[in-house]
Amino acid sequence: VIIGYIMCRLEKGISNFGFKWVKKGHIVSLAVDEDYRNQGVGKALLEKAIIEMEKQQAFEQVLEVRTTNYDAIHLYQNSGFHIIKTLKRYYHDGADAYLMARKS
Repeated sequence: VIIGYIMCRLEKGISNFGFKWVKKGHIVSLAVDEDYRNQGVGKALLEKAIIEMEKQQAFEQVLEVRTTNYDAIHLYQNSGFHIIKTLKRYYHDGADAYLMARKS
């Protein structure tokens, strides 16, 4: 039984914390089955992914999250992510997203 997953990729780009070229870990997707939420599964997946990205020298991590996904925003903020900016109409349904980032 799969209760959750995280999907990440490594990329290079301009840092969200200054004008320099950096290697970033991009968290593309994180999901936990509803029956297993609020049990630390998402936190564990996120922490492990950050460790693995750091092993690949990606000391900045980024992600996008719906502005209305308060539980996810709280999880990310507790893991050191900061809201960088709002991405208007980011999703196919027209919903906005926050670009969030953290430095290791």
